Amino acid sequence: VEGGSLANRIYTNPPTMFGMQRSFAIWQKALTGLEFIHSKKHMHLDIKSSNILVSENLDVVKLSDFGTAKELK
Repeated sequence: VEGGSLANRIYTNPPTMFGMQRSFAIWQKALTGLEFIHSKKHMHLDIKSSNILVSENLDVVKLSDFGTAKELK
């Protein structure tokens, strides 16, 4: 995703650059992704800002690093 991780975006920009509404939208999209993963009987197990990728304009949010993910039975 062009734009990089949420952690990098926060580190390189002032925390107020996103604003409350945009921050909420980013987390809502990340949580929607988690909800989808859970519906497929998987757990990510490593959610952190460096594993959340955001596009340059902050409209696309994707989860990454499924190395520790587990399948639920």
